[in-house]
Amino acid sequence: MPYFIRDERILYYELAGNGNPIVFLHGYLGTSQTHWGHQLSDSHLSSYFQLIAPDLRGFGRSSNKRLGESHRTEDLLMDLRWLLVEHLKLTNKSVLVGYSVGAALAMEYAIRHPQEVQGLVLVSPRPFIRKGGRSHPFLSKEKRSTSSSRAMIWSLVKKLQKRVTERSIRRKIKYHPEMLRRFITIRHIPVLLTYGIQDTVTPIIAFQLLKDLLPNTEIAEFPGDHGIPHENAAQFNESLFNFCKRLGTR
Repeated sequence: MPYFIRDERILYYELAGNGNPIVFLHGYLGTSQTHWGHQLSDSHLSSYFQLIAPDLRGFGRSSNKRLGESHRTEDLLMDLRWLLVEHLKLTNKSVLVGYSVGAALAMEYAIRHPQEVQGLVLVSPRPFIRKGGRSHPFLSKEKRSTSSSRAMIWSLVKKLQKRVTERSIRRKIKYHPEMLRRFITIRHIPVLLTYGIQDTVTPIIAFQLLKDLLPNTEIAEFPGDHGIPHENAAQFNESLFNFCKRLGTR
Protein backbone atom coordinates (compact mmCIF):
# COMPACT_ATOMS: atom_id res chain seq x y z
CA MET A 1 0.00 0.00 0.00
CA PRO A 2 1.55 3.34 -1.04
CA TYR A 3 2.39 5.97 1.54
CA PHE A 4 4.51 9.11 1.59
CA ILE A 5 5.82 11.22 4.47
CA ARG A 6 5.50 14.98 4.80
CA ASP A 7 5.56 17.25 7.83
CA GLU A 8 6.15 14.25 10.15
CA ARG A 9 2.93 12.60 8.97
CA ILE A 10 2.45 9.31 7.17
CA LEU A 11 0.00 9.99 4.33
CA TYR A 12 -1.79 7.34 2.29
CA TYR A 13 -2.87 7.41 -1.33
CA GLU A 14 -4.46 5.04 -3.83
CA LEU A 15 -2.81 4.49 -7.21
CA ALA A 16 -4.13 2.63 -10.25
CA GLY A 17 -3.65 2.55 -14.01
CA ASN A 18 -1.33 4.30 -16.42
CA GLY A 19 -1.50 7.35 -18.64
CA ASN A 20 -2.25 11.00 -18.00
CA PRO A 21 -3.04 11.56 -14.31
CA ILE A 22 -6.47 12.07 -12.80
CA VAL A 23 -6.27 13.18 -9.16
CA PHE A 24 -9.30 12.54 -6.93
CA LEU A 25 -9.87 14.65 -3.80
CA HIS A 26 -12.44 13.29 -1.37
CA GLY A 27 -14.91 15.34 0.62
CA TYR A 28 -15.47 16.01 4.30
CA LEU A 29 -15.60 12.91 6.53
CA GLY A 30 -14.65 10.78 3.53
CA THR A 31 -11.63 8.85 2.27
CA SER A 32 -10.20 7.89 -1.09
CA GLN A 33 -12.18 4.64 -0.97
CA THR A 34 -15.50 5.78 0.48
CA HIS A 35 -15.85 8.63 -2.02
CA TRP A 36 -13.86 7.34 -5.01
CA GLY A 37 -13.96 3.55 -4.72
CA HIS A 38 -16.20 3.17 -7.78
CA GLN A 39 -13.81 5.22 -9.87
CA LEU A 40 -10.56 3.63 -8.65
CA SER A 41 -11.94 0.16 -9.46
CA ASP A 42 -13.20 1.14 -12.92
CA SER A 43 -11.07 -0.84 -15.39
CA HIS A 44 -12.09 1.40 -18.28
CA LEU A 45 -10.78 4.52 -16.53
CA SER A 46 -7.59 2.84 -15.31
CA SER A 47 -6.81 1.45 -18.77
CA TYR A 48 -6.50 5.00 -20.15
CA PHE A 49 -5.47 7.11 -17.15
CA GLN A 50 -3.35 7.00 -14.01
CA LEU A 51 -5.75 7.33 -11.07
CA ILE A 52 -4.40 8.99 -7.91
CA ALA A 53 -6.51 9.45 -4.77
CA PRO A 54 -4.95 10.58 -1.47
CA ASP A 55 -6.48 10.26 1.96
CA LEU A 56 -6.21 13.83 3.23
CA ARG A 57 -4.35 14.19 6.52
CA GLY A 58 -6.46 13.11 9.46
CA PHE A 59 -8.79 11.01 7.28
CA GLY A 60 -8.73 7.35 6.37
CA ARG A 61 -5.27 5.83 6.55
CA SER A 62 -3.45 9.17 6.72
CA SER A 63 -2.29 10.22 10.15
CA ASN A 64 -2.42 13.43 12.11
CA LYS A 65 0.68 14.44 14.07
CA ARG A 66 -1.30 14.46 17.31
CA LEU A 67 -4.53 12.77 18.31
CA GLY A 68 -7.49 15.02 17.59
CA GLU A 69 -5.37 17.58 15.75
CA SER A 70 -7.18 19.83 13.29
CA HIS A 71 -5.53 21.05 10.14
CA ARG A 72 -5.47 24.07 7.84
CA THR A 73 -6.41 24.19 4.19
CA GLU A 74 -2.85 25.36 3.56
CA ASP A 75 -1.52 22.05 4.92
CA LEU A 76 -3.80 19.98 2.69
CA LEU A 77 -2.66 21.88 -0.41
CA MET A 78 1.01 21.48 0.51
CA ASP A 79 0.49 17.75 1.11
CA LEU A 80 -1.11 17.40 -2.32
CA ARG A 81 1.67 19.24 -4.13
CA TRP A 82 4.31 17.20 -2.34
CA LEU A 83 2.57 13.99 -3.43
CA LEU A 84 2.26 15.02 -7.08
CA VAL A 85 5.50 16.91 -7.66
CA GLU A 86 8.02 15.57 -5.14
CA HIS A 87 6.85 12.01 -4.48
CA LEU A 88 5.26 10.88 -7.76
CA LYS A 89 7.27 13.37 -9.84
CA LEU A 90 4.48 13.87 -12.35
CA THR A 91 5.52 15.53 -15.59
CA ASN A 92 2.13 15.63 -17.30
CA LYS A 93 -0.61 18.04 -16.27
CA SER A 94 -3.33 16.55 -14.06
CA VAL A 95 -7.09 16.60 -14.18
CA LEU A 96 -8.20 17.44 -10.63
CA VAL A 97 -11.49 15.84 -9.58
CA GLY A 98 -12.88 17.20 -6.32
CA TYR A 99 -16.00 16.08 -4.49
CA SER A 100 -17.87 18.49 -2.17
CA VAL A 101 -15.20 20.22 -0.03
CA GLY A 102 -12.61 18.43 -2.18
CA ALA A 103 -13.83 20.55 -5.11
CA ALA A 104 -12.87 23.68 -3.20
CA LEU A 105 -9.40 22.21 -2.64
CA ALA A 106 -9.12 21.41 -6.36
CA MET A 107 -10.00 24.98 -7.31
CA GLU A 108 -7.59 26.44 -4.78
CA TYR A 109 -4.78 24.19 -6.02
CA ALA A 110 -5.48 25.21 -9.61
CA ILE A 111 -5.46 28.91 -8.69
CA ARG A 112 -2.02 28.52 -7.12
CA HIS A 113 -0.54 26.15 -9.72
CA PRO A 114 -2.46 26.63 -12.99
CA GLN A 115 0.49 25.40 -15.03
CA GLU A 116 0.08 21.93 -13.50
CA VAL A 117 -3.66 21.53 -14.17
CA GLN A 118 -5.16 20.32 -17.45
CA GLY A 119 -8.78 20.32 -16.30
CA LEU A 120 -11.11 20.52 -13.30
CA VAL A 121 -14.03 18.27 -12.45
CA LEU A 122 -16.10 19.82 -9.67
CA VAL A 123 -18.53 17.30 -8.19
CA SER A 124 -21.31 18.63 -5.92
CA PRO A 125 -18.90 21.46 -4.99
CA ARG A 126 -18.87 23.18 -1.60
CA PRO A 127 -16.80 26.19 -2.66
CA PHE A 128 -15.02 29.09 -1.02
CA ILE A 129 -12.96 27.66 1.82
CA ARG A 130 -10.83 30.15 3.71
CA LYS A 131 -7.05 29.94 3.83
CA GLY A 132 -7.16 29.30 7.56
CA GLY A 133 -10.19 27.04 7.42
CA ARG A 134 -10.12 24.01 9.68
CA SER A 135 -11.78 20.62 9.56
CA HIS A 136 -13.10 18.72 12.55
CA PRO A 137 -14.23 15.07 12.19
CA PHE A 138 -17.57 15.22 14.02
CA LEU A 139 -20.71 13.16 13.46
CA SER A 140 -18.96 10.70 11.13
CA LYS A 141 -20.89 7.80 12.65
CA GLU A 142 -24.20 9.58 12.21
CA LYS A 143 -23.49 10.10 8.51
CA ARG A 144 -23.22 6.38 7.81
CA SER A 145 -25.64 5.12 10.45
CA THR A 146 -28.85 3.31 9.55
CA SER A 147 -30.54 3.99 12.90
CA SER A 148 -33.48 6.37 12.70
CA SER A 149 -32.24 8.71 15.44
CA ARG A 150 -28.77 9.13 14.00
CA ALA A 151 -30.14 9.44 10.47
CA MET A 152 -32.40 12.23 11.70
CA ILE A 153 -29.42 13.99 13.31
CA TRP A 154 -27.45 13.78 10.09
CA SER A 155 -30.44 15.08 8.10
CA LEU A 156 -30.59 18.14 10.35
CA VAL A 157 -26.84 18.66 10.03
CA LYS A 158 -27.11 18.62 6.22
CA LYS A 159 -29.91 21.19 6.27
CA LEU A 160 -27.85 23.44 8.52
CA GLN A 161 -24.79 23.03 6.30
CA LYS A 162 -26.79 24.01 3.24
CA ARG A 163 -28.16 27.15 4.88
CA VAL A 164 -24.75 28.20 6.15
CA THR A 165 -23.22 27.60 2.72
CA GLU A 166 -25.90 29.63 0.96
CA ARG A 167 -25.50 32.57 3.35
CA SER A 168 -21.72 32.45 2.89
CA ILE A 169 -22.01 32.43 -0.90
CA ARG A 170 -24.48 35.32 -0.90
CA ARG A 171 -21.94 37.33 1.08
CA LYS A 172 -19.27 36.38 -1.43
CA ILE A 173 -21.43 37.64 -4.30
CA LYS A 174 -21.20 41.14 -2.83
CA TYR A 175 -17.48 40.94 -3.53
CA HIS A 176 -17.86 39.31 -6.94
CA PRO A 177 -15.22 41.58 -8.63
CA GLU A 178 -12.64 40.50 -6.06
CA MET A 179 -13.50 36.84 -6.62
CA LEU A 180 -13.32 37.35 -10.37
CA ARG A 181 -9.78 38.71 -10.06
CA ARG A 182 -8.79 35.69 -7.99
CA PHE A 183 -10.27 33.21 -10.46
CA ILE A 184 -8.70 34.93 -13.48
CA THR A 185 -5.75 32.51 -13.51
CA ILE A 186 -8.01 29.49 -14.10
CA ARG A 187 -10.71 30.93 -16.36
CA HIS A 188 -9.00 29.27 -19.34
CA ILE A 189 -9.00 25.78 -17.74
CA PRO A 190 -11.75 23.43 -18.99
CA VAL A 191 -14.22 22.55 -16.24
CA LEU A 192 -16.82 19.82 -15.85
CA LEU A 193 -19.34 20.96 -13.22
CA THR A 194 -21.61 18.19 -11.96
CA TYR A 195 -24.48 18.29 -9.51
CA GLY A 196 -27.41 16.22 -8.30
CA ILE A 197 -30.86 17.58 -9.09
CA GLN A 198 -32.03 16.82 -5.53
CA ASP A 199 -28.82 17.96 -3.80
CA THR A 200 -29.60 18.61 -0.12
CA VAL A 201 -26.14 19.95 0.75
CA THR A 202 -24.96 22.39 -1.93
CA PRO A 203 -27.39 25.19 -2.84
CA ILE A 204 -28.07 25.88 -6.52
CA ILE A 205 -26.61 29.36 -6.11
CA ALA A 206 -23.15 27.77 -5.74
CA PHE A 207 -23.40 26.15 -9.17
CA GLN A 208 -24.68 29.36 -10.75
CA LEU A 209 -21.84 31.44 -9.31
CA LEU A 210 -19.17 28.94 -10.34
CA LYS A 211 -20.50 28.87 -13.89
CA ASP A 212 -20.25 32.68 -14.00
CA LEU A 213 -16.72 32.66 -12.58
CA LEU A 214 -15.46 29.85 -14.83
CA PRO A 215 -16.76 30.45 -18.37
CA ASN A 216 -14.99 27.41 -19.90
CA THR A 217 -17.47 25.14 -18.10
CA GLU A 218 -19.75 22.34 -19.21
CA ILE A 219 -22.58 21.11 -16.99
CA ALA A 220 -23.57 17.53 -16.17
CA GLU A 221 -26.79 16.95 -14.21
CA PHE A 222 -27.45 13.72 -12.35
CA PRO A 223 -30.54 12.37 -10.60
CA GLY A 224 -30.40 12.11 -6.84
CA ASP A 225 -28.64 13.86 -3.99
CA HIS A 226 -25.11 14.99 -3.11
CA GLY A 227 -23.27 11.67 -3.50
CA ILE A 228 -22.88 11.52 -7.28
CA PRO A 229 -19.64 9.43 -7.46
CA HIS A 230 -21.22 6.46 -5.66
CA GLU A 231 -24.97 7.03 -6.16
CA ASN A 232 -24.59 7.40 -9.95
CA ALA A 233 -21.18 5.80 -10.45
CA ALA A 234 -21.65 4.38 -13.96
CA GLN A 235 -23.10 7.58 -15.41
CA PHE A 236 -20.53 9.75 -13.64
CA ASN A 237 -17.62 7.57 -14.76
CA GLU A 238 -18.76 7.83 -18.37
CA SER A 239 -18.97 11.64 -18.14
CA LEU A 240 -15.55 11.80 -16.48
CA PHE A 241 -13.97 9.51 -19.06
CA ASN A 242 -15.38 11.48 -22.00
CA PHE A 243 -14.29 14.81 -20.50
CA CYS A 244 -10.73 13.61 -19.87
CA LYS A 245 -10.45 12.02 -23.31
CA ARG A 246 -11.50 15.29 -24.96
CA LEU A 247 -8.80 17.12 -22.99
CA GLY A 248 -6.22 14.68 -24.34
CA THR A 249 -7.09 15.60 -27.92
CA ARG A 250 -6.73 19.37 -27.45
